[in-house]
Amino acid sequence: MTQKHTPYLADIIIPHHDRDDLLEKCLATIPRDQFHVIVQSGGSFAENCNKGAKKAKTDNLIFLNDDTEIDATLLVALCEKKSDVVGLSQIIPNIPGVIYGLQCTIGPADTVQTLFAFDKGDVFLPSGYCFLMRRHMWEKLGGFFTGYRNGHEDVDLFLRAIERGATFAFVDAPGRHYHSQSSGRSDHIDRNAALFYQRWDKARCEKVLRKHAHVIYRDQRAQWKSDAASADRSDFYHLVRTHYFTVSTREVSCASVEDAVAAWDRDTYLTCTGVSLAAVHRALGRERLSAHACFAVVERANRIVKINPDAVPDVLAHEEHFALFIPHRELTMVSFVSHSANRYGAEKSLKDMIRHMVPHGIVPHVILPAHGFFVEDCTDLPISYDVTPLPWSTRAFTGDEQFYRSTIFHAAIAVASRIANVNTDLVVTSTSVIDEGALAARLLGIPHIWRVSEFGCVEHGIVFLDDSRDRLRFITDMADTVLFSSQALQAYYEEHVGPSGKYVVGGEMVEVMPPSADAQRFFMDENALKIVVVGNLAEGKGQHDAVSAVAAAIRRGSLVELALVGGEEDRDYATKVRTLVEKEGVSAQVHFVGYVKTVRDVYDQADVVLTCSVFEGFGRTPVEAMLCGKAVIGARSGATPELVRDGENGLLYAPGDVDALAAHIVHCAAHPDLVQRYGENGRAFVTRMFTKENYCATLQRVFATAQASRRGTITAVLAAHVAAMHAKGAVMDRVHERDAVIAQMHQSPFWKAKELYEKVRFALTQPQRFAAKYVSAGWARWKK
Repeated sequence: MTQKHTPYLADIIIPHHDRDDLLEKCLATIPRDQFHVIVQSGGSFAENCNKGAKKAKTDNLIFLNDDTEIDATLLVALCEKKSDVVGLSQIIPNIPGVIYGLQCTIGPADTVQTLFAFDKGDVFLPSGYCFLMRRHMWEKLGGFFTGYRNGHEDVDLFLRAIERGATFAFVDAPGRHYHSQSSGRSDHIDRNAALFYQRWDKARCEKVLRKHAHVIYRDQRAQWKSDAASADRSDFYHLVRTHYFTVSTREVSCASVEDAVAAWDRDTYLTCTGVSLAAVHRALGRERLSAHACFAVVERANRIVKINPDAVPDVLAHEEHFALFIPHRELTMVSFVSHSANRYGAEKSLKDMIRHMVPHGIVPHVILPAHGFFVEDCTDLPISYDVTPLPWSTRAFTGDEQFYRSTIFHAAIAVASRIANVNTDLVVTSTSVIDEGALAARLLGIPHIWRVSEFGCVEHGIVFLDDSRDRLRFITDMADTVLFSSQALQAYYEEHVGPSGKYVVGGEMVEVMPPSADAQRFFMDENALKIVVVGNLAEGKGQHDAVSAVAAAIRRGSLVELALVGGEEDRDYATKVRTLVEKEGVSAQVHFVGYVKTVRDVYDQADVVLTCSVFEGFGRTPVEAMLCGKAVIGARSGATPELVRDGENGLLYAPGDVDALAAHIVHCAAHPDLVQRYGENGRAFVTRMFTKENYCATLQRVFATAQASRRGTITAVLAAHVAAMHAKGAVMDRVHERDAVIAQMHQSPFWKAKELYEKVRFALTQPQRFAAKYVSAGWARWKK
């Protein structure tokens, strides 16, 4: 029986097998004054959980894998929900993107199929790695079914809970899960699957997924209905409320068209249940819908769209669980098109732009080429996402060029269709390597801002489908405003294309995350001058110059260490830098750190930050470094001289002049007081120059000017035409065709010879890494 007056919010039951190191990290994140922790081992996953639950002291049972690190605030958030079962999103380090839960479909054999859900709209079941279940529901179900051995237990439990009428809620903020780390985790996959399908046959599946009163099953996918009266409103609803509601906003529940029409008013949130959006749209009429901007919020899918007074897109027409929101102030729907979902400079800048513009009336809709880290970093913002292929307009291998250009155009049609569905007011393309946003805006006749933060070829080696001058002219022609990150970029465009009234320098807004509580150590010698280069290892970033200069400084008697922070996607260049380190004999002083999520940890431990880029479109790294009070040494090229004032907040040298760079390093090593002064001056400079107020004011002017220059709106006829083109174009078919051509090329004798050459070169230049990657792995497979 539950003990009375327990001081704990919940019991946390942790089934444990063999990874004591992971268990220690997991336990370190749990506040013992709030949670009663039960670690149970000795049996299977289900057996351990069932035994642990019998020792519980509260009515809230949280089941937590031992290979997790969960912030305490998320554990509290689980308890604050009122539903019988509460799930938590997760991040798995080797899988990019947030996994919001499990999506559920009925497979070809009429059995339940479950997959990770990277889209909030696909979530049906919680992820079993961490979830809360109320004691009364746990006892009603009899706990986990113990017939399984480390697989399928969670899905079976949740489906049984649905059968018994359980209510479900989800916390969108993610915990970290290292996934399947225990030995023997996958030993019973086939047996578990056979048992699961035996228990969940066609009749039982249909009863749960097709006939349950609170489940929507369509397009072979199961989803929960949103419950307007529930205390467990979606986290997306709370984000919308936080950013767009006022204290006076009325919330009205509507069960009919008449209810919605009667309650229609500004600064009102109308939650509609059991009535289609198309029916409400018809009843309100164009005149009323045109009087004030109106947005539809679909909580279960975590989507917000601007209502088109002329028509409802097909994807929403039959939606029966939504809210209509008439804001108290004018809001602008903006579609941001990103070339990547990773964490490089352009993506960070785009996130900063969205983060700072939402409080100024921007409703963001982001189009990404993949599920990735972009979503993970923005779970605190009311952003709607679409994922669709976005081929780059560059000369990678494309087979037939005309076919590739056709593929880009079909991808643009897909983007236009998604933009039309949310009735966007304005499109922003965040980089110069993709055309889909510009083409989609032109198809729809709405304003487009092209945001440019890189030169392209000169710093990244990007070769566009068109030559440089034609590319710059195309970007200028296809934008209502070209927004540059620096004066250097504007000067570059003016040199090649000529002056234009469309050009605006908007700068950037750079903020640095707080340091980690358990930051790793990046440098070995406390007495050395600690230098860092931040950025993906690439020829244009100039890490080889940094290595050569550090080696030269060491030969001159300076005590120096260098940390290279960033990924190694360019294997050839990474190999070149590693070979140079060995050749210079500085392996003990140069550290390859790899990607670091919290870059502040590196800056805090450094004395000097180097920017060796041949050209830098903006220079995010110098600004971050100065915000952390660090001196900067930079190449005198691109936008770097706009940030580094020689002899004031850092030092400049001619790009590629390793001797001059080495001399600067030697000088800094000999004058630590000067390094400290540079850092203090740098902090004062960027704090003064890069204010949130200036940045937001500039963006507001740019957005307003772009909209005023082209007051286009998406008509119902045009939206229907684009949707028809999208359906006919079958962009995924074109992308698959392109991938098939590339795959065929990879099977060619030339490509196989190229791969063999690269592997032999790898073995000769880096024998230790080659042995670790190929020989050790081969030996392990042979023994097995």
